[in-house]
Parts: sequence; structure tokens; C-alpha cells
Amino acid sequence: QLPYFLLEGSIAGRINPGIGTGGGPAEPYGRFTDTPEARQLIALGWQLHRDPRFAHELVHQFGRGKETDADWRAITQAAAHQPRDAYLANRSRVLSQWSGILEDGPVHDDFRFRRAAAVRVGAAYGYFAHRDTLDLRLYAFGLTMSGDFNQQQGYGWPPQRTTRLHNVVEVDGQNWRGHAWVRDLLDAPGTQYLSAEAPAPHDLPQVKFFRRQVAMVETDPGQPSAKPKPRQDAGVVLPGGYVVDVFRVSGGKKHVYNFHGCVDDQFTVNAANRQPPNTPGEVEYLAPYRPASAPKDLKLAPPGGFPLNTPPDYWAGTVTGEHLTATWRLRREAEQRMLGNHAALTAPRKFIRLQLLSQKGNRVLHGIARGKDGNGYYGRCLHTVREADESVFTAVIEPFAGEPSITSVRPLAIANNEADARRATAIEVQTRHGRRDVVFADGRPERVRQLPGMKIAAEYALVSRDAKGLQHAVLHAGTLLDCGELNIEPERAAYTAVIESADYDKRTFVVTGQLPAHLAGQFFEAGNDRHRTSVEIAKLAPAGGKTVVTTRKSLELMRAHCSELNGAAGTMRGNIAKLRLRGRDVGLTATNADGSKTWRAGYVDTQGIEFKLESMGDSNGPIFHNADIPGGYLRIWDAGLGDQLTLRTSVALRRMPGKERVYQVTATTPFKLELQGEHARWKKGAGEWRDLPVEKAGNRLALEIGAQLLGVTSRLFLWVE
Repeated sequence: QLPYFLLEGSIAGRINPGIGTGGGPAEPYGRFTDTPEARQLIALGWQLHRDPRFAHELVHQFGRGKETDADWRAITQAAAHQPRDAYLANRSRVLSQWSGILEDGPVHDDFRFRRAAAVRVGAAYGYFAHRDTLDLRLYAFGLTMSGDFNQQQGYGWPPQRTTRLHNVVEVDGQNWRGHAWVRDLLDAPGTQYLSAEAPAPHDLPQVKFFRRQVAMVETDPGQPSAKPKPRQDAGVVLPGGYVVDVFRVSGGKKHVYNFHGCVDDQFTVNAANRQPPNTPGEVEYLAPYRPASAPKDLKLAPPGGFPLNTPPDYWAGTVTGEHLTATWRLRREAEQRMLGNHAALTAPRKFIRLQLLSQKGNRVLHGIARGKDGNGYYGRCLHTVREADESVFTAVIEPFAGEPSITSVRPLAIANNEADARRATAIEVQTRHGRRDVVFADGRPERVRQLPGMKIAAEYALVSRDAKGLQHAVLHAGTLLDCGELNIEPERAAYTAVIESADYDKRTFVVTGQLPAHLAGQFFEAGNDRHRTSVEIAKLAPAGGKTVVTTRKSLELMRAHCSELNGAAGTMRGNIAKLRLRGRDVGLTATNADGSKTWRAGYVDTQGIEFKLESMGDSNGPIFHNADIPGGYLRIWDAGLGDQLTLRTSVALRRMPGKERVYQVTATTPFKLELQGEHARWKKGAGEWRDLPVEKAGNRLALEIGAQLLGVTSRLFLWVE
């Protein structure tokens, strides 16, 4: 799977995702993908999988190496079936134990027109490990607009592995490194969404709930080059869009929303009375930045970093506006480093703006992340402090070129809302393109919420209007979206099934019930009350009232040769360790070598070497016999028997550009739709328009999009007149 990891782990084309350590906050495009080592991995991927994506990369990026004539002919023939750069063909996706990745602009071959947001769900160990669970990273214009500072342990003031130097919420001043998973993923044209969750680490038992919801919304498609070239030209209008970040925390006494932007040469923030910290808590919080330690050389650039140029400033201030608003302007030298020879600089300067809502009068702290010797610059960090045990941080983050798309942001009232970390939140975003977007997120999607002019029961929803009327309507993990001119009622909020049997080596499960075939290609949440993960489903086939599910990738976590077997206690000691993290230390699945015996599995010791097995069913005898595990050979799996598969459904309608009443439909469940019109037609792709049966009530239509229309959801179009 390593070749696929290179291919799919890169972001917005060939940008290094910047996790842990690598080379700083402004790495060149293609740093890890355009190297001799990358060619070796891609060639291995072709040898193992015969995937045309690897063939295309060998032909168009690297050229012929030591392949025989016959091998090269096979590669070139396969490459013809992959018309595009495989890195630019990536869609939104989940890499379990790595990242959930949202991607926009999949039709573009100019990497500057790809936008991406990524949430970290893995955990590393050792020299390169960062405390970065649920870290948010943002990419636009072919650039890392807010990424990891990307340095090793012990490097930097503060050490760059610490939680507060990542775009996450920090609880009670403690670092957070732990298991996390992507619960669900929506990939629709014009908007993408994911939610990710993490159980509290063993050393943070006071935290009861920790979830991040991230939505990415396009505002302007831009104007790409008519003829993309190997080196992209400057004659383009770059696209626009924004990210809505909702971070929910329950437990603890102090929550800090941390954020840093791009490598900047200009910065503004609406914080008044900016002074060196003078309260014990603020002094202590900024102490790791060592503000009293002056740099020895303002012109020295540390590895991967940039010169400071001016003495670093450290302060605590008070937010003066309704929202905390901070804007970083990207350094030109950083922009040039990241684009390299792949693209020319475009004239507009690049910025990233954070608007953290409802912060008036709150305290914000500011520090400069420097190199390990106190010289050089990696980034400017803001820390917004909240003394509370229940928090919902709602932020709008916009990378932009030249002028921002957003002209105003305001929260919307929600009737009978709760006050805890699961409460609903809604905002209105207005843009200079004449759009008015309502973005909604909830921790209780089963509840019907009353907003001004609409009702919503969902985990995530988007309603966008412009001068021509409704432009976009999206409902995820819910049962109702009623915004006046349109009403959507999905058939179900989620599909669920339980794994009854498995052939782990073939990557197949038999599950209860029937999951429809059109769900192939989706990412399901998988697991139980003690452990959850994400699984990409490649194929679904009916089998006598049940479904045979084929996963795209293996779910094997590790193999261990065990000794000191104790079948009565269900314990055994392995020869290799697996990092013990809460949420990934119990509730796993174990089998013997051939998969004929299955147990629930967990770790007993902190090093993850000693295993504890549990019987899957009722048993009065030993949990295992030594003969059940020939040679003590144990295999550990991320999901297996008894685990539940869950896919939260979505419905999205997006008006096609230049066609006022034609909508592109993306849906994972049948749904009922009510909207204004006289009659409706549908088609898939370039097919013929066909009439759709409707019921009329005055000037409104009521119609159903059934399962028979959902075979290719991203290519279904609806024409309402």
C-alpha cells in the first residue's frame, strides 16, 4: 500500500501534507513526488497492482528507466487509459490513521485551482511525532496556506511538536496525542464536508467529547488558462472559497483555540491593548516562546524557515470586534519557494484570514514560533483563551488572492438551542459575488432546528442563494431541509450493517441487511463502542438478503509472534509493539494466521506488546487454546466480526452555471424533493432528458428521486421548469 500512500497522501496535487517533520511551513510543490525515490515507489506500485495511475506517472513524469521493451510497452498502453495526472485526479478521501482530506477543483489540470482542507487523525511515535490530533491544514493556489511547521522533536521555541503550535483546541494546557477517526465524508461539487472525532487520551480523562466539523465552500471558480502548460502561466484568475470550522469540546476547565496562518510579511488583528503578558496564566502560557530571549541574528534563516527581519513580538490583547479577525499576508519568497518551477507568480498577493466568531472582549495571546536556537521564523501563532467546560468554537477561514470573497459573517439565532458542546450553530456568510450562504452544523442531528426562514434536522447543511435564486442546497446526516423555496426529506439519515463473517485476506465481509450498490466508493465509519475507524468500500454485492462488502484496502494493523500464552486469562506477549492510544488499545479484532479463529483484542501494557484477547461469543472454557494459534502467530485488524458499518447519507443540489433551473444532484439515499415549478426532467451524464413523475400543489412540485436513479450519483442532473 505504500505506493498508494504516496499517490493519495499528497494534497491539492503534489503538495506535501506536512505532518510531523519534513522541511518547514513552505515546502516546494512536488518535493516528495518528483524524486528518484518516488519513481521507485511508483514503479513498485505498477508491478504490484497494474494500476494505470502508476503507468501514467512513469510515462509523463519520469520517463523510461530500466524497464524492458515489453514492460515499457505495457506501461505506455496502460497510461493511455489514465488521461490525467493521477495526483490531480484525487478526490476527497480518508486515509485511516493519517488524514481526512477535502479536495475541490477535481476537473482542473492546473494545480493552483485545487483547494484542500485536511484534518489529522493519525498519531506518530518517536523522534518525528507531533501532538497534533485533529490538526487542521489548508491549501490553496498551489500553496500551503496554513500547515504544520514541520520540524523534529526538540526543534523550535516552543518545541514544534507541542499541541499549541497546531491548529487545534488545547484543553487545560496539556498536549494531546491520540487516536482519532473520520466519522463521515461528503464530496459534492462546490462543497465538501467531514467530521472527525477523538477519544480523550489516558492522561486527559476530564475530556468527554472532542469533535471537529469542517466544511469547504466554493465562492468563485476563477478563470484558468485555456491551455495548461508544463509550467503554469500567470494569466489566470484564481478561484475563491472559504472553510467553516466547528470545534466541539466538553470537559476540562480551559479551552484554547490555536491557529497560525501562512509564512507572513504583514499581519493585522483586531486586538487592543496589546501588552506583554502580566497575569500569571498568560505569562505561563507564552513562556515557551521565550519572549525575553532576543535572537542573535535577525537575518538567519533556520532549516525550512525564514529570517525574522524584525525582533519577535509577544503580547496579550483584547478582541475589539464582534469576532476575532486576523489576516496573514504570504511572503513572496515563501510563495516562490512553494511554486518553484511549476508555475509563475500571479500578481495578486495571497492572504489567509481567520474570523473566530463571537469573541468580543475575550483575550487573545500572540507568539512567534522560532528555530531551536531562537533565531529565524516559522510562523505567527494566535491563542484564544476560554475559561469553560463546554465550548463550541466556530470559525470562518478564507485563503484569498488579492481581495477576499467574504464581505460579512454573522451568527444566526436558533430557537430552543442547548448551551453544551453538542449545541447547533449556524452562520450567514455574504460575499462580494452576491451570494448569501447559510452554513449549519449540529451535534444532535436528530433534532429539528428552527432558524430564521428555515427548518433543519442534520449534522451539516448549506443553503446558498444569489440574485438568480437558490444556488446550492446540501443536507448531510439528517432528515429535513426546509428553506422555503425548497424542501428535502431524505429516505434515511444513515445506512448501517453489522459484520457477520469475514475473509480478511480477500478483504471481504458479509454484513446484515442489503446495502445498495451505488454506495461503492464511499467511506464508512466502522467499529464498536471501544474502537472506531474509517473504511473505504470498493464493492457491494447482494447475497441472499445480506451484502458482501469488499474493502479497497487491507484492514490489517500488525502481525506479531507471541509467547507466554495464557489461554485461561486470554493474554499473550508479542515480539513487536503498537502504540497504545485510548480508542485504539481495545475493541480491535484478532485472528490466527489463517483467520479460522477470531477474538476481540486489546493491549494490556503501555508499550502495546502484551495482548488481551476476549471471546467473540459465549464461552465457559479458556479464551483460547495454544493449538488455536499455531506458532503463536497473531494478526490484529482495524475492524472485524461484530463491528458496525455506518454511512451517514447526504443530498446535494447545485445549480449548473448559466442554467437557472438545471441542478446537479449528488445523493447517497433516495429522497423527496419539493420546489417551485411546473414539471421536471432528469438525465445522467450526456444522456437524454426524461420526464420525472411529479405531484403538483399550486406552483410547487413534489417529486421523488428513487434508488433507480442513484447508480452514478455525481452525474445525475435535474431540470425543473
